[in-house]
Amino acid sequence: MSTLAYTAVAPWQDQWSKPSIDQLLVALEDQHREVLCNFFERLETLDCLQQSLTWQGSGWHWAIQYDLTDPQGNQLETFCYVIARPEVPFACMPLTRETYHRLPMRRLPKLMRTAVRSAKCCVTTHWTTVNLTANSDLEHLMDLAKRKHRYAMEPFKTSKSAKTTGKRQK
Repeated sequence: MSTLAYTAVAPWQDQWSKPSIDQLLVALEDQHREVLCNFFERLETLDCLQQSLTWQGSGWHWAIQYDLTDPQGNQLETFCYVIARPEVPFACMPLTRETYHRLPMRRLPKLMRTAVRSAKCCVTTHWTTVNLTANSDLEHLMDLAKRKHRYAMEPFKTSKSAKTTGKRQK
């Protein structure tokens, strides 16, 4: 009679057992873990973002997903995905066609300009991916994140400011 050998599956690859975010971070090198934690902290400074852990298939496995919501809590769009791949973690920021064309390409840092221009485009979404290996790369990615956030939240800011300006004029 033969015996079956059990091979352990890394938490980020096991689709049948949902890991915690801490379990995903433990498998990373110290430098990568620090960069991801810094990225999470900076994303928390942006309003109307909700974090969740979702299974994204055999390509990305478990991903930390940030969704952008309106002030009432309704989901507007997926803001970004963070994939804690042990070799090299990365972030993917889907950009709509409108956001893509509004970006000031000449003013973006070279790393972001290259990432945005070389992003895979599927229908109307440009899938910008950036490796998260150093805090210096994180500064550039946060610049792009802030721009995307500002563009997405503009309709809600203008209606709020229109009400405020109407009160001032009276």
